Amino acid sequence: IIELKREQFPFVLVGKDPWAKGISYVDPDDVGGALRAMRHLINLGHERIAFLNGPLDYMVSFDRMKGYRIALAEARLNYDPQLVRHGDFVQESGYQKMREILNSSVDFTAVFAASDLMAMGAMKAIKEKGLRIPEDIAVVGFDDIPGAAFTDPPLTTVRQPIYDIGALAAKILIEILEKKRFKEEHIIMPTELIIRRSCGFKRD
Repeated sequence: IIELKREQFPFVLVGKDPWAKGISYVDPDDVGGALRAMRHLINLGHERIAFLNGPLDYMVSFDRMKGYRIALAEARLNYDPQLVRHGDFVQESGYQKMREILNSSVDFTAVFAASDLMAMGAMKAIKEKGLRIPEDIAVVGFDDIPGAAFTDPPLTTVRQPIYDIGALAAKILIEILEKKRFKEEHIIMPTELIIRRSCGFKRD
């Protein structure tokens, strides 16, 4: 990014970079999406919620962690580092990190994964442990990839507008190339919670 900027090469970021000053970007509302997912689980009665996140040197991971922690603070629930694991957004990572938590002595009733692939890996680990979803452990993901509706049970997740993000980034770039845009743009696109059966229903 620094080299592209130094060469005055026209570009737009999909996803924000805290060091990319003076550069336009389009990004989903990662903080708000994570907050919405966590509020939903908390409203269902969950107080001990595990979090499978990506690496913290990624801004997306930092933002989704921020949403997770804001939701806990809002509900006056304690942040427990034993419930948090950092992976790399892929299915195998979600599987391994979920196994680590399941094999520990920490108690929890729900898991929020920072990607649908991690959520799918977590679901496999939960089932291998002989536990039921959502009766024993509720699961929520992030992304709403095409396969999310076809997991067993179908995955509750945060939908980010991938197509719209790409289209808007391309539109901004074209305007930069055509000398129609001179001011940097920082656009955060809204996310949406898609409720399916993996998170269950409100507890008594």
